[in-house]
Amino acid sequence: MDAVGVTEGKKNASQPLERNHHVSFAKLIDQVAQDRRDDDGLSRLAGRLAMLDRKLDDDDRVRVAQQTGGPPLCDLAHALLDALDPDKHEALAKAQYGPAFREAERDAVAEQLAGIACARFDDAKLRQLLKDIKQKSDIVLVRFALGLDQILEPFSAKVEQRFNLWIGREKNQGREYTPAQIEWLRAIASYIAANAEIGPRDLICRWHG
Repeated sequence: MDAVGVTEGKKNASQPLERNHHVSFAKLIDQVAQDRRDDDGLSRLAGRLAMLDRKLDDDDRVRVAQQTGGPPLCDLAHALLDALDPDKHEALAKAQYGPAFREAERDAVAEQLAGIACARFDDAKLRQLLKDIKQKSDIVLVRFALGLDQILEPFSAKVEQRFNLWIGREKNQGREYTPAQIEWLRAIASYIAANAEIGPRDLICRWHG
């Protein structure tokens, strides 16, 4: 099922989850962590997470699952949508308080769902990971849009592919590297995959870090 559309009648891909494209992903996710949890903010974040989920490569999915303890990115988007779903609020209010639940009890359920959905983003390491993945995805998209890349593919996969091809060419030309040198070269490739560029200062930090 689509990460944005959960059930009939719930907000889905055909409904406007994203009302303000001018608010950055980093700002949205930090606002949630700062308890700024209005419906528009949660809706926008759910939409951004759902879009980002579609762009993840296998390595990014593993990194996200490791940081969340298992749940994938699409589940985080689902939880935010549940927190906004009146039908979900009503169903849970009936389950907890009975058919004659009061409006205040329904609101308490909605607040509870929002708290559960947003608790994931209290993890600063998860927020930073998602920001880094989003930035990497944006770089790939911009390069594709500018015609610098002919195929839209995960940047980390491209770096890995080019690194392996380069190592192969080096071996074919009789240049061999020690295991320590290979490890160092792979560290540089991994850094480039995560940051899209590397400079002399970064090389010094990687070497001494």
